[in-house]
Formats: sequence, C-alpha cells, structure tokens
Amino acid sequence: MEKTILLIDDEYDVVDTVETMLKGEGFKTLIARNGEEGLKLLKKHRPIPDLILLDIMMPVINGVELCGMIREIDELKSVPIVMFTAKTNAVDKKKSFDAGANGFISKPFNTRGFIASIKTYLELGDI
Repeated sequence: MEKTILLIDDEYDVVDTVETMLKGEGFKTLIARNGEEGLKLLKKHRPIPDLILLDIMMPVINGVELCGMIREIDELKSVPIVMFTAKTNAVDKKKSFDAGANGFISKPFNTRGFIASIKTYLELGDI
C-alpha cells in the first residue's frame, strides 16, 4: 500500500525538492505551508498520513507547538512526527521530543540519507 507523508514547511524550494524526492520513491505527499494549514489538513483528511515531516520555524503556529497539538488528537498519537529543520541544537531537540516528536532530519540533507531516514521512521509507525 502506498504510504502518505504530510510535509509541513513554509520554504517553497525545500517543499518542491522534498516532494519530488518522495514521489520518486513512490510515496504520496500532502503539503501544508504553515502550522495552521497543517492542523486543518490533519483534522479533515482521511486516511490520516503515515508520517508527518514538520519544520520548526514557521509562521502562524511553529513546529514544536503544532507537534504538541497533533499529539493531543487521539487518532494521530501513533503517527510518527519527524522534525525537519535547520534548528538542531539541544534545546530545540528537547522541546520537540517533549512535545512528542519521534526524531529529527537536519537541513540541509543528502538524498540517500533522507530517504533512508524516512523509511526507518515509517517502519516505526508500522510497529
């Protein structure tokens, strides 16, 4: 079955690159450009995504806040959330993990490592 990945990021060039890579690997993608848009999409879209890639620094609702909001929705509690960000200092990681994130992928990234990480996090969601 085709896996669906929701990418929530406000950087258009990053979204375009990542979407192309994910589709090239056979994944279905959903895109939201800010936290508010992402939350609305998560509340109405069915089936729910298999993985959420979430930027930390975004307008309206930042990624850490959104991560916490997602974890409060019962049917989304088991969906892996991966913070996809250039902000990888210890404080941001701790805040993200405390909010319910499952992991991090740093920007910039290399294609092979990125795809391998995505597949690993998807396996976590299948457990």
